[in-house]
Amino acid sequence: MTPETHSNTEDPKRRRAKQARSRSGCVVCRARKVKCDEQPGGCQNCHSLTVACPGYGSTGQAATPLERRNARAPDGSSGGLTRRRAYVSCEACRASKTRCSGHHPQCIRCGKKEHNRALLYILCALGAKFYCIKTAQIHTTLTPERVLAAGNAWAEEARKIILDELDKVSIAKLQAAVLLHDHDIRIGKYTSAFLLSAHCVRMTQAMQLDLEYSADILCADTDTKLPAGTREARRRLMWSIYIMDSWVSSGVDRLTLLKDWDMRIQLPCHSRNWNLQIPVITETLRQGHVLPFVPNHLRPSKPEDNMGSIAHFIRVVAIRRRVLRYLKRLDVAQPPWVLESEWAGLLNTLQQWKSNLPPDLDFSPIAICTRKEASQLGELCLLHCTYHQTLVNLYRIGWPDLYRFRSPVYFPPEQQEFLHHIQERCFAHTKEVISILQETSKHGLWMLSDSWIVVLLHENLRGMLHHAKLVARRGEDAAPVWSQVVPNAQFCVETLRSMRAMFATAKP
Repeated sequence: MTPETHSNTEDPKRRRAKQARSRSGCVVCRARKVKCDEQPGGCQNCHSLTVACPGYGSTGQAATPLERRNARAPDGSSGGLTRRRAYVSCEACRASKTRCSGHHPQCIRCGKKEHNRALLYILCALGAKFYCIKTAQIHTTLTPERVLAAGNAWAEEARKIILDELDKVSIAKLQAAVLLHDHDIRIGKYTSAFLLSAHCVRMTQAMQLDLEYSADILCADTDTKLPAGTREARRRLMWSIYIMDSWVSSGVDRLTLLKDWDMRIQLPCHSRNWNLQIPVITETLRQGHVLPFVPNHLRPSKPEDNMGSIAHFIRVVAIRRRVLRYLKRLDVAQPPWVLESEWAGLLNTLQQWKSNLPPDLDFSPIAICTRKEASQLGELCLLHCTYHQTLVNLYRIGWPDLYRFRSPVYFPPEQQEFLHHIQERCFAHTKEVISILQETSKHGLWMLSDSWIVVLLHENLRGMLHHAKLVARRGEDAAPVWSQVVPNAQFCVETLRSMRAMFATAKP
């Protein structure tokens, strides 16, 4: 055998001896319990994990717990290995324990989410309150103060997002701001609610929600970007802010940001049309008028038939705005007993509104059962309470001692009969408001969850007590009046006490 042949036969053995496997692999592979290929300079597994391969042992013993800890140690000391991830998952994916793509500034999963965080937080805040109200009926340890404080942290998170992103305007953020305004009214943060109302108005003007999206009201164009249901939702959002502005301004011109002539959109349609996404043409805020750009051949013969309870509620709110504005300038108005006076015109407008109300919106036993089945009983209650409260506001010029007007109306001796008449009418409509609230409360306190109900209870309780004292002051028999006032006053006090968990001002 030649030396060359001897060298060729020994080289494979020597090479196998030099590349003999340790049967244990590197520390990282042993800790992960995977097969190690023991490549020279570092195994492939460590290379794919972007960590330094610690090398291979000479024995087949398994890795000790200390070795496993060292293999996973994040620090760069001699006892551990430096491990670096290819990407870092975002907080939302880690919290929900879902796979994250690692893209920055937003991963693919979070980018596909359509909900707004501020809207989500404020919905959770309001939902937490009503959930705690239901829980408090079982667990009596929950005090009204604790129930009212439920969800406040979520509301603050929503507020922070809204204020931090003032330059980013969207429908979802506007909805969140409207709900945050309602939340602040409930917990008694009236300054914040006052400022939020102005912010909501400016957001609507920035997005031009006070204008129709297009002249194609019936969505006849198949290339339209917004469907009929979305357009109706934009209208309802705009009208909700109009109502908010009406509550805040209370007839004061310098506080009114939305004028009636600024609302160049039609009134909301009936709920059934909205649920079925059927586009229809309704009237505007002005009685008997539709949008001027609607063609004559598309105008329905009775557009008022397409309107539901929300449209009629908006109209009575607009009338109430005019009534409150009239009360702020009694010094320049004609005497109310004059037939051509503004007072007589407002009274006639309210009577017309009542006569134009559809039969299904009357506060009757049949309507109560129907609306309750449709979860609209609270809506019906608020509609009629607003009508009667507007009449109370109109007639309260006869109670100048209770409502301290800047320039009260002077009633001469020959008009004392007219004065007594409007005082009695004011007392009658006060009782009507309490009667409607009593009937509605029989179906659950949830029906009285609107924030204006507390104001109605307080105002009408004061009005009834004042009228009873007024009758006694005139020298008349006040016993019949007190027999009506006492049970109604007891109802107001008991209802206010039961509503303390929903409103900070619900204190008798």
